[in-house]
Amino acid sequence: MSLTPGSRFGSFEVTSLLGAGGMGEVYRARDTRLDRQVAIKVLLESFASDPERIVRFEREAKLLASLNHPNIAQIYGLEESGSTKALVIELVEGPTLADRIAQGPIPLDEALPIARQIAEALEAAHDQGIVHRDLKPANIKLRSDGGVKVLDFGLAKLTDLSAASGSDAAGTVALTMSPTVLSPDMTRAGTILGTAAYMSPEQARGKPVDERTDIWAFGCVLFEMLAGSRPFGTSDSLADAIASVLSREPEWATLPHPMPEPVTRLLRRCLQKDAARRLRHAGDARLEIDEAVGDPASGAVPAGRDVRARALLPWGVAVAAGLVAIGALGFAWSSPSSDAAPPPEVTRLELTLPPGVELFGSTSRTVASSPDGRSLAFVGTAVGERQLFIRRLDRFDVTPVRGTEGATTSFFSPDGRALGFATSAGELRTVSLTDGLVTTAARGASILYGAAWTGDDHIVYVHDGALWQVPRGGGEPTSLTTLSGDEVTHAYPTPLAGDRALLLAVQSKGGQWRIDSLTRATGQRQPVLSNASMPLIGPGSRLFFYRDGQLLVSAFDTGSMKTSGSPEQVLESLPSRSEGVPPADVSAAGMIVYAPGAAARRLVWVSRTGVEEPVVDEPRGYLNPRLSPDGTRIVVQAGGVWVLDLRRRAFELLPTQNTASNAFPTWLPDGRHVIHRSGVGLRVENTGGVEPGQTLPGTTEFDYPGAVTPDNQTLVLLRNTPATSFDLLVSPFSNPALAKPFAQTPAYEGGGRLSSDAKWLVYVSNESGRNQVYVRSFPDGDRRLQVSTDGGTQPSLRGDGGEIFYRNGDRMMAVELRAAAAGFELSQPRLLFERAYSYGAGITISNYDVTADGQRFLMVKDEDNVGRLRVVLNWRPDSPRVP
Repeated sequence: MSLTPGSRFGSFEVTSLLGAGGMGEVYRARDTRLDRQVAIKVLLESFASDPERIVRFEREAKLLASLNHPNIAQIYGLEESGSTKALVIELVEGPTLADRIAQGPIPLDEALPIARQIAEALEAAHDQGIVHRDLKPANIKLRSDGGVKVLDFGLAKLTDLSAASGSDAAGTVALTMSPTVLSPDMTRAGTILGTAAYMSPEQARGKPVDERTDIWAFGCVLFEMLAGSRPFGTSDSLADAIASVLSREPEWATLPHPMPEPVTRLLRRCLQKDAARRLRHAGDARLEIDEAVGDPASGAVPAGRDVRARALLPWGVAVAAGLVAIGALGFAWSSPSSDAAPPPEVTRLELTLPPGVELFGSTSRTVASSPDGRSLAFVGTAVGERQLFIRRLDRFDVTPVRGTEGATTSFFSPDGRALGFATSAGELRTVSLTDGLVTTAARGASILYGAAWTGDDHIVYVHDGALWQVPRGGGEPTSLTTLSGDEVTHAYPTPLAGDRALLLAVQSKGGQWRIDSLTRATGQRQPVLSNASMPLIGPGSRLFFYRDGQLLVSAFDTGSMKTSGSPEQVLESLPSRSEGVPPADVSAAGMIVYAPGAAARRLVWVSRTGVEEPVVDEPRGYLNPRLSPDGTRIVVQAGGVWVLDLRRRAFELLPTQNTASNAFPTWLPDGRHVIHRSGVGLRVENTGGVEPGQTLPGTTEFDYPGAVTPDNQTLVLLRNTPATSFDLLVSPFSNPALAKPFAQTPAYEGGGRLSSDAKWLVYVSNESGRNQVYVRSFPDGDRRLQVSTDGGTQPSLRGDGGEIFYRNGDRMMAVELRAAAAGFELSQPRLLFERAYSYGAGITISNYDVTADGQRFLMVKDEDNVGRLRVVLNWRPDSPRVP
């Protein structure tokens, strides 16, 4: 039905025709009841006569009417007169954005505020589950007061294009069905080409679409505002227009120069042909615009970013050329749409960590690659403080993530907008990368065996050796697996597409690993691979896994949960590690990030004046060295626990189980046994291998060995709990279940070391607001003095207890302890030497040792590998092995 000026439609008086489009005609009218100007969209007869479409239309119209946003033209109601149905819409005065672009490119300072308001409109609608599907300049109005209104929001979603008779045999969308509104002087051909120019590749192919289709269109609109022309040119036919979108790259050269880096980055992220690599949320687009508006000339850091990031800016200027090359590629791994658009080449980078930041190497899931392959995260330690860091590959800086202190693992949410992590106290947390909100999802999560975020917003984690899941915002956890037979650990959960199932690694009592699949709804498990650990899913659902210290990949059928063909080696230069699982991650976008090697440190002797000499020549991933009571051997963590005989200069692997998580070893007083942390609790091992090891009862993976009294009767241990953070406890060595607090406050206490006569215990506490070293009488604990005066951590003692050592940054400090009438007194701290040595994985546990006479220090010296990560981009199943 067509209306004529002067006619009435219900209570509305029609005044003029505004335009026509695929869904009907639009008129200006006056609401006679409320005396206001409105727009009336009269639906095509094909819509009005289809009962099913009308039911869906009314349902969606109600949802759209609930959108009350200043940048969205509001729907006032759904009216009908006779057999004619129409929408009553807010009338927005002013030109369209298309009219403005017709006058020429829009200056940046004018274009960005417009784009920001468009992004806000998209963000508000997407939050309600509404997708526009026809965003373009002709559907955007510019008001005289500077306000922007997006028209026809969501109406395209109401059209079942795949079922429309206008779809061709190949499934290409019949673009004449688009709900485009035309000005009277526009042609029908203009309707088709105007719509096709802003269609996402998946929309043009007739595939299901989501919010990312609007993100693509938003990128097209912003590009056209700045360039004055469409990103893929102007075509004379529908086929050419669609072919350009599917096969051509945007005409980047038409953009004005110079362009702020945040704007360039935003355009490239919006115009990714592969939806999986595209910016996912309009809110992220808004944030990018805010950054550009903050400093359009340089793309300055937005207000509120952690100022420490500025101190960590250069991640190796040497990689700048590589990053520029990546920018030229646009980070695109587009779906192969034509022979003219080959996929980008595999790119390899080596990234240097900022000065003073060490990669936390005590877990295998310390690094993470984002789903879109554009960012990486890792757990780092800076001067003994551990937290998450994030690096976007289109930037030179690394950013510490606030609120992630104590993190031991890292993993991205499926949309890449948040990170998950487990703290050293077993708290499972998430942090939003948009607003910094930190949420605790669960407690009691393993700090060693990883966790994963599913597409249905649950987090799967390891608790008491089995898998559990919990909503990302917290709630009641539910069990997913139960240990059976000789199984001791279920680890490294990895969701599969669709979230129906996941993969996990299963460890048996003998230390063997295998990979199983798990159906989440039923708990049914199925073996996938033997002699394999830490499953990861890469491009094309390829299954990556570790076997015999190598990263391998196999074709994988997620339906049958079976691999096919012979596994192929992915990386050629992985270090030899006893546990066979170095820190690494793989994303479906083809990004591989891994630590290049564990052979990254050296053991050195350092004199009190700073003179250094090697202990042995062999570099390894040394951590937490401890001298034997007689000073002839060293026990050290290095991809397992090793014993170094200083007389023979020979290493021997401690015969233990569960080597992937063995750490923080220390000697027992007899010089024949070692106690260390493991994934099942504190373990005691005989260094001669003549007797089986044992797990101390009442201990868990959240316990760390501190010291043992000379009579081997009393154990000082460090325990991590969500309630009081780290605490020092004292227990009978034979039964740590009877442990009692020695130093326990809501603050952090740790790093306990005993003097050889067990009269003094030194430790670290941050109860004052910063880490300070304290000494306390033992075992009564009645007398306590603060040792450090300007902060300190990682304390140790001379054998006779007469001197206390601790670290303050790169400085090794010494304080004398003397008997006095009041019990004891301390000297002023004095500097022994100053040089950068590794802090290791522990914040307070000393990553060094000192000889009994206090004359030489056994230090861990970093080599190159400890400060580097390697990144592979655009990996494909046919990619060559990475050297």
